[in-house]
Amino acid sequence: MTCLMIKSKKTENNFCDALQKAISYLEQRFDFSDSSTPSVLQIFSLKSMPTFQNIKKACDVLKLAGNQCIGMDALYDEFSSSKDALQQSVKSNKTAAEKWQQFFNLAKEVKLEVPNLFQLVSYVMSIPGSNALPERIFSLMNAKWRSDRNRMTVNLVKAELQVFANYEATCKTFYAQVIADQKLLDAAAGNAKYVWRKKTRPIQ
Repeated sequence: MTCLMIKSKKTENNFCDALQKAISYLEQRFDFSDSSTPSVLQIFSLKSMPTFQNIKKACDVLKLAGNQCIGMDALYDEFSSSKDALQQSVKSNKTAAEKWQQFFNLAKEVKLEVPNLFQLVSYVMSIPGSNALPERIFSLMNAKWRSDRNRMTVNLVKAELQVFANYEATCKTFYAQVIADQKLLDAAAGNAKYVWRKKTRPIQ
């Protein structure tokens, strides 16, 4: 029994050490303070009603204050005149993006002009939450731009990645669309796509 207790205590200590190392690692590489960018941008989740001071602080952190696209005076007027519409979105049980979409749709219905607020929210919502997507694209690029396909142009690799990452149609639907597009079939069968042949063809 004593031996079992010793092993149990040792296991517990090992887990505690691992947890403490993980916490220390995160604290060294991530800013958990209220002034950090993620903390400041939390207001755009619309879990609670933001204040203009919150929005101004976000503009300062993102270096958008005084930007040609976003005027702070106009932003204040827009925020003040749209509080009721914004409050309705805050109360809804939707994702942050859906809440903002609801707000802008409502603002459009009641003819509220909010171009600066739209610019700000669009900017924030375009910030990726992690680097998972770019890492995935780089991985796909390496898989497609192999040593046995080293004559591919940048545009061809770009086109392949765009189709692979964004095209959601089924194989059956894609086949039907391709078969119906004679211009695409002619381009696929032609030699115009082999730009490298023209560049490497010896002079007669």
